[in-house]
Amino acid sequence: MKFASQKNATRYNLRRRVVAFPEGSLVLRKNFVLSNAQKAFSAKLAPRWIGPLKVKKKVGNVSYLLEDAQKKKEDGIWHIEKLKKYYPRTSQETRYSKLGGN
Repeated sequence: MKFASQKNATRYNLRRRVVAFPEGSLVLRKNFVLSNAQKAFSAKLAPRWIGPLKVKKKVGNVSYLLEDAQKKKEDGIWHIEKLKKYYPRTSQETRYSKLGGN
């Protein structure tokens, strides 16, 4: 049992990431949407990440309370697995996207 437990723990922790977001940092959260045929909306084409959102406070060991950075409106409590750090685009990337680059 001990060997099996260690083996499972090793396999589980292979792709785990140690991340902590300080209060006030900007993050993106995973977008969970459903397709809707009546409104002609396809979830497959929806953005995968929403943000940037501001970390208001850490609620538990792995949960964070988020708020919209511009509107100062709470977005709810989210698990750390559904969040990732926000990196603002550089001026070169913005310029390239305006020119129609891929």
